Amino acid sequence: MNTPDPMAIEQTSNPSIDGSGFTTEQKEYLEGLMAGIAQRNLYPYVGVVPETGAFTNDPALGDENLAEEKVYGIPISELCKQEVWKHELNGIDAWDTILKYSRDGDLPNDVDTFRLRAHGLFYVGPAQESFMLRCRI
Repeated sequence: MNTPDPMAIEQTSNPSIDGSGFTTEQKEYLEGLMAGIAQRNLYPYVGVVPETGAFTNDPALGDENLAEEKVYGIPISELCKQEVWKHELNGIDAWDTILKYSRDGDLPNDVDTFRLRAHGLFYVGPAQESFMLRCRI
């Protein structure tokens, strides 16, 4: 059987090598792969070797994890607590929390006090155990 020489194969037969982009099949594969990674909250370690600038998956060699989730370019570990709270749950999505406090008669913790402000509800404690509602008429 006559096998072709790998060096004799033209590079233009692979779209990713000649720079024309990904094929439809490659795009679908990558979309599925990345959707699965995102669904499972898998964030692999990707760092840069300081001496060479090469990417690595070995935490011992790399200087920082480039795969760490960021908000506007700032790693979550460096955000202030209010920005972390906003990242965890948008204040507009806290309506169920308002209903829970109303139903149970409880007072909100610091995190929920911050989130309820998006709806115009301000807990005025410790001076009073009540809420103030700001609304625009």
